[in-house]
Amino acid sequence: MDFFFEPAFEISELSRLLGMTFAPGHRSQSSVPGRRIQRLLALEGQGNWLSRDWEFARLRLLVKNLSEIEKERPEILRVFRREIRRAKKDDSFLGIRFEISIAASLIRKRILFTKGEAPDFTLLGPPEETYIECGSGHIRGAYHLSLMDKAKRILAEKSAKPYSHSRTALFLDVTNVVAVTRTVEQIPAGRGWLRETATELSKLGTFGSILLFCYMPNPQLHRYESNYVRADRDDASPFLLFRLDAMFPKGHHEVATPLMPLEG
Repeated sequence: MDFFFEPAFEISELSRLLGMTFAPGHRSQSSVPGRRIQRLLALEGQGNWLSRDWEFARLRLLVKNLSEIEKERPEILRVFRREIRRAKKDDSFLGIRFEISIAASLIRKRILFTKGEAPDFTLLGPPEETYIECGSGHIRGAYHLSLMDKAKRILAEKSAKPYSHSRTALFLDVTNVVAVTRTVEQIPAGRGWLRETATELSKLGTFGSILLFCYMPNPQLHRYESNYVRADRDDASPFLLFRLDAMFPKGHHEVATPLMPLEG
């Protein structure tokens, strides 16, 4: 990633967007985003350039997404602002950040939607409403769960909810699980095994479609981006598939990089 490291603007913008002050001595410094800013600056001081660049790329993407939401849907920014302030653990923050990314993507694509909790997004009709539920998987500590095992656990939890049906798509951020699994199991770069995992998951649950998202650098475009694979059930709502084809179509976009961050 070819980034000019000058984080002052991003930190200032994040402070403004979230209504939090990250200067030393302020309470927000101990929040999850405050701790991550401290980590970013510490990595710079240690000369750990690769980890610093990962953290800076995530910060820039978060600021970009929040700015997009602020411009078009300020009422949703207020929702995310509250959720981030309440987040006490990294995993909770990462889940919120994934929802922010999806919300910004929907806004860019001019999709009419409302933000809820269960499910996370309602895509407004006509002819009928469809839905998106978000989730994220993380492996903490010693490796003991494969991508499939972790995804199955999330799917089982989500499948017990009333929104688990043919008009709902399940979006999962699996960046961390993919990075750990690839390293431990020596899986080569490429999306073939991800597609197989998504296809198998779609057969197990009742969601109309399952999309697995990974965040990674794109050396060709000099940016940090999300990529996904998608698998649909045969009995998925045609209205859901119509929406997904417009928003997150199936394709063969590949990023030629062996690098994967440990989180999205």
